[in-house]
Amino acid sequence: MTQPDWAPARGDARPVADAAIHATQRREESAGIRHETPEYLRLNGAANDAAAKVPIRHGGTKRGS
Repeated sequence: MTQPDWAPARGDARPVADAAIHATQRREESAGIRHETPEYLRLNGAANDAAAKVPIRHGGTKRGS
């Protein structure tokens, strides 16, 4: 069975990276931290790297084949 166009690609690390960054962001906001911490910046970089490996049609930022 093929995946629908809107489904994340198999092996897509993007949902995991996004979940980690959002969990950290919620934890930092609840602690009153309103600036980008080194941990947030590290996770943001990882999320961007993961998105760069996924084609745009699957929600990433990769262009071309």
